[in-house]
Amino acid sequence: MRVPAIIIASICLLAGCVTVDNISVPMMEGQENGKAYIPIKDSKDSGLSAWWAFFEDPVLDGFVDSALSKQHFAKVAAEKTEGDYYRKPELQTVLAVVRTYLEYRFVQSQKAMLLEYIYDVKNFGDGAMSSGLPSNFSFDALFKQKEELEKKEQSLYTELSSQSNLLPEYVHQVLKEPRGLPAASITPVLVSSAQLMTDAVDVKKARMKFVQVVGDKSLIGKTEKTFSDMMLGSFFGIADHAYVEKESLWRVSIGQGVKNISFEAIDYDMQKGKGSAAYKADISSYVMDVEHALVSFSQMKKQYKILQEAALKNEKSKASGFSSYNQYNETRLAALKAHYEMLRIMVDLYETLGVY
Repeated sequence: MRVPAIIIASICLLAGCVTVDNISVPMMEGQENGKAYIPIKDSKDSGLSAWWAFFEDPVLDGFVDSALSKQHFAKVAAEKTEGDYYRKPELQTVLAVVRTYLEYRFVQSQKAMLLEYIYDVKNFGDGAMSSGLPSNFSFDALFKQKEELEKKEQSLYTELSSQSNLLPEYVHQVLKEPRGLPAASITPVLVSSAQLMTDAVDVKKARMKFVQVVGDKSLIGKTEKTFSDMMLGSFFGIADHAYVEKESLWRVSIGQGVKNISFEAIDYDMQKGKGSAAYKADISSYVMDVEHALVSFSQMKKQYKILQEAALKNEKSKASGFSSYNQYNETRLAALKAHYEMLRIMVDLYETLGVY
C-alpha cells in the first residue's frame, strides 16, 4: 500500500528526522541551522600538521602565524565554510594565505626575469645580441608587461595584508626582498599513513551520511578501518625504490588506491542495502581525487626537471645571439611556471587531505 507523503512527513516530524539525499533518517546527534551532523574527531595526528612549514620559508611561516593568531580569522573562515561542520576554519585561513603568498613570489620572480631580460638586451651594445634583434622588437611592450606585473604584485600584497591582518606597508616591506619560489617536496605526504585520509572532509561527510542512513552510530568506529596503515605512497602503488632512487621518474599505479580500499569492517551492515552503494561511490571518488593530484604532481615534476636541464643547456650558448638568448629566457620562464604549478598542486593536495 502506498503511504501518503503527508503521513511520512508527520512521522518524521514526531521522530525528529533529517533528510539526507532525499532519504529521511533519524537525527543522530547535534543540529545547527536545521541540519543534523555527527561530531567525528580526527583519529590521530597525521604527521602533516603545520604542513606549510615543509616549504622552509620563514616569511611564509610568519604570515601564517599572524593570520592564525588574530581573532578575526575565525569569522572570516566561518563565512567561507558556510556551515560545513567538518571543514576546519583554520585550514581555510592557512590555504588562503599560502596560495596568495606563493602567487606573489611567482609574479615577483617573473618580474625579476623580465628586468634581467630587458637589461641584457639593452646592454649587449654592438655585439651579437643587438645585431640579431628582429625589426619588430619593441621595448615598449616589455615595459608594459612590467607595469602589469607590478600591478599584480600590489594586488596580491594588499590581499595578503587583509588575510594576515597586517598593515599593507609592513607586508610590502617584508616582501620587497625577492626569495624566489620555495622547494616543492611531496615526500612528507608519501611517507604518511594512508589512514590520514579517514579524517579528510569528504570522507567524514561520506561516513556521516552512511551512518545516518543505517541509523547506527557504532559504525563510526568501523568506518575508521576503511584505509590501511601502509604508507600513502604505497597505497597508491608507488614503489619505494622508484621514488627513492629515481625521484623524478616515480609514478602512481592507476587504480591501485581504489583496490586498496577496505570495506570488510562494515560488509555486514552494507549488505542491508542502506546507503552502501553511495558510500562506496563517495569513498572511491575521494581516493581518485587524491590519485589525480599525485599523478598531476608527478607529471609536472618531470616536466620541471626537463625544462631545468634545457635552461642550463641553453645558458651556455645564450651569448651567441638574440635568438639563442631568447630561447634560454623562454625555457627558464617555462621552468618557473612548472615550479609554481607543482606548488599549486601540492597545496590543493593538502586541502584534499584536509590536514592542518
